[in-house]
Amino acid sequence: MSKRAWPRWKPAAPSAGTLSRAEIGARIAPCRGISHSHSERRVRGPVSTAVSNARARERLTPVKRCTVAVAQALRVDLLVSYPRRCYAPAKREIGRILGRLGDAQPGIEKSGVAGIFVVRTSLDNRRVVAQCAELCQAEPDAFRFAIKWVPVDYWCEKDLDALERLIKEQVAPQIGAQETWAMLVEKRGWAEYHTAQIIARLAQSIDRRVRLKAPDKLVRIDILGATVAVSLLRPGETFSIYAPP
Repeated sequence: MSKRAWPRWKPAAPSAGTLSRAEIGARIAPCRGISHSHSERRVRGPVSTAVSNARARERLTPVKRCTVAVAQALRVDLLVSYPRRCYAPAKREIGRILGRLGDAQPGIEKSGVAGIFVVRTSLDNRRVVAQCAELCQAEPDAFRFAIKWVPVDYWCEKDLDALERLIKEQVAPQIGAQETWAMLVEKRGWAEYHTAQIIARLAQSIDRRVRLKAPDKLVRIDILGATVAVSLLRPGETFSIYAPP
């Protein structure tokens, strides 16, 4: 019996919607004093096995760790939640929805946390959320798996000092003297701190009146493994199929 000649396997080319390492570096270029080269990334303490393992995890996680990455100028990043075990249909649905809204090739990546995608689109993320709300009202069946959409303004490493600095320098100045605010922390892994401890530490950087119910602006902190997404949201700037406008 003759042996069948199988074709040689070739790795698939990256999709057009996926950001390259150079593009990721370009996005976080506004951060002062930060090296974006993987080889130049600063590591505190001696290089050890633990650090090597951490770097290996970073290579597997689409959202790279960095000191502070500003996404607000581009307003293109979103966190999209989906039911667990629905990865494939949710990814297809997100691509289909964004295609209808005008982005035929969005980047839809794992966040490192089950049930959450990081979505990078060429569209304004606030406009995407508003259009999703309109589309859901007109066609409720269009949203079966992509159940919640949250715009992202900043990325930060999971370090409380870096996060506090980001809130103080970037977020707090955007809350007007007469505006009220509140903070929401979605903690998915960070056993070192309780949610209340994180809020108490970060709240010290915002010298504005707190209003827990119906604030003018909400500081939302999403902890996703080794990375933190930060958003400064006005009412109506998130979308959920379970809480339609």
